[in-house]
This record gives sequence, structure tokens and C-alpha cells, in this order.
Amino acid sequence: MHNYKKLKEKILTNKFYHFFSFVILFFILLGLFYLISLPINLSKPYAMISSKILFGLGIDNSVFFNGTNYGLQISQMTINILDVCTGLFELSVFLALIFANLLVSFKYKFYGALALLFLFLFFNLIRILLMIFLLSNVNINIVNVLHTIVFKLGFFLLFIYFYYIWLIISQNLQKNKVKL
Repeated sequence: MHNYKKLKEKILTNKFYHFFSFVILFFILLGLFYLISLPINLSKPYAMISSKILFGLGIDNSVFFNGTNYGLQISQMTINILDVCTGLFELSVFLALIFANLLVSFKYKFYGALALLFLFLFFNLIRILLMIFLLSNVNINIVNVLHTIVFKLGFFLLFIYFYYIWLIISQNLQKNKVKL
């Protein structure tokens, strides 16, 4: 708890710069992700990987493209993987938080961003697969609540926790001058 108080004091001392750099970086990252994702439909890798995992679990499915996004056809159920499902907005928020941090050197920001990217892709794939299983087995009203509230909130809280852990570890490594 002691580290948390020190970090909080440092952040509050420079709160304007933290906030301003976060907002600027967020919009830059979101714009870059948007431009990058235009020619590369990011719903495709999620649909392809989900399809392979489902096949591995013995669930017949097919990948389709509806002119905008990719999705899966499982029996009579059509599941579209929309742009919003790729999580670019959320990824932009958390990468901006990491890179806007004024207390951590660039090296630790880079390592934190790499770890975030891998964890984000993994957990977003898990979230998509869980939604597919829920859509197959649970009432649609329950699935809507789970999708819009529980999963988004859980996803957000998971990455806030990641950010906190990354910040503490980075501060400790930096303070002890650990070379990676």
C-alpha cells in the first residue's frame, strides 16, 4: 500500500500533464488504429481464430463476410464480429494510459505496451468465444446484459488492474535500476 500512496502523490502533482498527454495520445492512437484497420478488417482474424478453436472443440461452423465484417455461422445462428468487438477503442485507452505516464521511462512503457497487447488480444478472443457459447446456450436478454455490462466492465477492470500492477513493477524496476 505504501507504493500506491507515493504513486498517487506523484500523479496528483503532475495531474494536468498526465491528463493532457493521455487525451492527446488517446486520439492519436485511436486515429492510427482506425487508419490501420481500414484496409485490414480486424474482425477477420478474430473470426478465423474463433472458428479454428470451435472446430477443435467439435463445433461445426463457417466463417463468412457480409460486406462489412466477418462472422461465424453456427447451425442456425449467425454471429457478426463487429468493428467494436475488436476492442480498438479500449486498446487505445490503455496504451495511451501507459505512454502518457510521466513516471516511467520509455523502455518500461514499451515492455508494458507489449504485455498489454498480448494480454488484450488473448482476453478479447476469450471474450468473443464466451459470447459465442452464451449465444448458443443462454437467453438472448441475459446475453445482452452480460455483453453490454458485465463483459465490458470486467474487461475494463481487468486492464485497470494490469495498469496498476505494471505501474508498480515499472516504478520498482526503475528505482532499483534493473536492466531488461
